[in-house]
Amino acid sequence: MSYDLNFWKPSGKQEQEPEEIYDLLCDGQKVKGLGKMPIKQIHKLMVEAFPETEDSDPPRIPFKNGTVDVTLCANYVRFDFSGNLPKRAREVLTALMAGLGCSMFDAEFGEWYDREELVYLANSGTSELPSAINDLLQAATED
Repeated sequence: MSYDLNFWKPSGKQEQEPEEIYDLLCDGQKVKGLGKMPIKQIHKLMVEAFPETEDSDPPRIPFKNGTVDVTLCANYVRFDFSGNLPKRAREVLTALMAGLGCSMFDAEFGEWYDREELVYLANSGTSELPSAINDLLQAATED
């Protein structure tokens, strides 16, 4: 099983629909109206949550039955999930990105989750979150 989750920060009015933005980003094109992503902070928190993260290009989080390949760009982050991964992988990464004020596009289902929906989704998870990610998520909940 494989799927990808894509995160970005809309800044201002979006001229395109999320699916169109996703297609443009996948084609390596620039998209107006996306905020800057805190790449170093994302990488640091990702490694704290998953110490087994390989420092490759792109970074990869290995699991017993699969991997998460990570694309870190100035204006978006993409997680490519492949294999039979634990639910915790998706929940922790979603909570991390929600805590940083991102919105999410689930390409498999063509679903867009704005920041508030993503924070709600992250707070509904059952996995225990690393304290730094939990702190981010709580701050986002209070906003």
